[in-house]
Amino acid sequence: MYRFIIVALLLTAQAFHAHAWKNYSTTDRFDTECRTPNNGAGCIIEADQVYVRPSVEGAAPKRLSLVKRFSFEKEELIPILEKHGTTAEAYEKYAQDNLGFGKNNWLSYISKQTVLTGIADDQGNILLPAEYRWAYAVSDKLAYVQRVDLQFGYVTLDGTETFTPTSFYWSHINQHFGKTPDQPAVVRFEGPTDSDGLKSFFFPGPTGEFDLTLDRVVERREPDKGNDFYVFNNNLYAFPVRAEDGSEFSVYVDPFKLEIDHLGPQLTIMAIGHPLDNKPPNQWIRLSPKSMNELNTLATGSGTDFANMPLEKRGTLASGHGLFNGDIYVPLSLEDGTPIEMKDGAVGMVPLYVNDHMDFAVKGVRGWLVVYGEGPERYYRFITHVVGGPEFREPLSGNLNELAPINVNLYAVNALKLADVWVGSMDEDVYRDMFRDQNPDDIPSMPLHAAVRFFEDPELGAAGGISDWYTLGAAGEDAYVRQTAEHRNPQFYKSSPDDPQTLVTEEIIKQARALFEEKYDARMGREYPEAWAAVRAERLATSQREKADEILANGYEIQFNDVFYTVARTQGGKYLQAYWNRYKQLPNEADASDICSRFGNNSRECGTVWRWAQAQYEGRAQAERVAAEEYARKAYRHPIFDWKPEYRPPMNYQGRCYNQGDGTEKCFYD
Repeated sequence: MYRFIIVALLLTAQAFHAHAWKNYSTTDRFDTECRTPNNGAGCIIEADQVYVRPSVEGAAPKRLSLVKRFSFEKEELIPILEKHGTTAEAYEKYAQDNLGFGKNNWLSYISKQTVLTGIADDQGNILLPAEYRWAYAVSDKLAYVQRVDLQFGYVTLDGTETFTPTSFYWSHINQHFGKTPDQPAVVRFEGPTDSDGLKSFFFPGPTGEFDLTLDRVVERREPDKGNDFYVFNNNLYAFPVRAEDGSEFSVYVDPFKLEIDHLGPQLTIMAIGHPLDNKPPNQWIRLSPKSMNELNTLATGSGTDFANMPLEKRGTLASGHGLFNGDIYVPLSLEDGTPIEMKDGAVGMVPLYVNDHMDFAVKGVRGWLVVYGEGPERYYRFITHVVGGPEFREPLSGNLNELAPINVNLYAVNALKLADVWVGSMDEDVYRDMFRDQNPDDIPSMPLHAAVRFFEDPELGAAGGISDWYTLGAAGEDAYVRQTAEHRNPQFYKSSPDDPQTLVTEEIIKQARALFEEKYDARMGREYPEAWAAVRAERLATSQREKADEILANGYEIQFNDVFYTVARTQGGKYLQAYWNRYKQLPNEADASDICSRFGNNSRECGTVWRWAQAQYEGRAQAERVAAEEYARKAYRHPIFDWKPEYRPPMNYQGRCYNQGDGTEKCFYD
């Protein structure tokens, strides 16, 4: 039998900073002014009320509200400090050292920024004056508080304001529920974590005594750091617990009865993030960025919010899958924590984490490997985004719950069956040697790539034959996986019979070097902006010239207005001549002036293009003259007023203008 022992944790308490400084407005209160002794413009009663447990068994829960007192005068704050056993000098020094105030901020200034807390009943009557740093009502007659002298303890709400300091230690305190009378507020203390990653949770009853203590709760750590428990829709708390013999299970707690409801299998809580895609236009799913531009897109679009989801461990995936080597899970119902039935007979799913392969924090789960069957019947589906028709895409695409395991279970059946999947990077020692002695700021994280093996006939599975390993690069889009499976052209898709890591290493090296060059370039641009701008310009010109030389050397088609034309316009010589031989014209007349200005009016380059540009100008001028003459000869009369525009030469004789009869003129210029 598993025992839950009530213990006093002999560890150092940490000060809890809550309800300290905040800007309040009249919209926060339901009463225009607070009752004595804290009445006045510097006091409000918060509109949000909370139902708390009754002190008398069988009585109805009571509604209470927090009282906030702010903008104290020094003379108002000092009596409160003395009442709580401290001095103005001690509080001033504490605020300067710990609350963000400067050494020149004296108590007269600090008091103006101070917010203290009390408690009122649902009629606005003060039960506890607003003289405490924070307060949590445990029942209608008791609250847990921190005084301004930093002592923690219980204080009565019966008018006597009797304070009883406490000696137990905790790291966090929180309050949950309380919105309705059938779900009164639950105050929860969280103990510090020991060296084994375990902690305790304490739940006080109406008298302040702990009605329930849970020991050896497993702390939730990276990459899924967050609350160490999950609250299901039926309001049961679920805590993962490790027994002294090393076995793990879950304890389900009824927070309103403050008793254990039942025990269950081991619970794991995962932080589920957004897919690593480019939205809009949702054209790719990247396991790692191929450029700094993609990196920036991921940084701004990957999202920092997560959906916490409960899962249950069902097994372990054997080695040979790169980052996917790990535990297999099944999702749990958000309603009551029961396991979800997996579609297509799936064994479970393995999470994909990519944070160690990004140059910025991308925490949480960013993909799944769904595992099906056993032994020779095993196959996989690789999920990095929603797959399927509009019934799945419309509600989920781009939604925080797109990769939620309960949703993945529904749409994963639409993804291609795969014989094997590997996601990983190159050898870490080789990668470090690539960038030995380089500036650490320029070295990118090791990119991730994926490789898969296909069934020659997905319907037959392994019996129909299995392909070699094929690289997917950094892509994870199901459409790209299917495209690779269909074509498998060795000119475009590399393969290996037995080693996915060697297969992807060459591509990873190219990607890493490109990222290194971009990071180096960005850093140099920041540190030496003017000098590096010239280097960039010369590097661009050299790169464009090399591309143009390649086109000439190989006899490739010269495009009308692309990189080759840029080289022809700026470098002249053989490039401009080759371009002119192909097209006998420029994309823009104005470029002729640029060429003549760049190489000189007597240059061969200017002579090549100037006649064409002059002919273009003269042809356009002649066309305008013809249009003007035609307009002048036209026997136009206004359909209503029988009016014909008359010719009026402008004063400078640079064109012919015609009065339109509506305050405007139409002019033609030679």
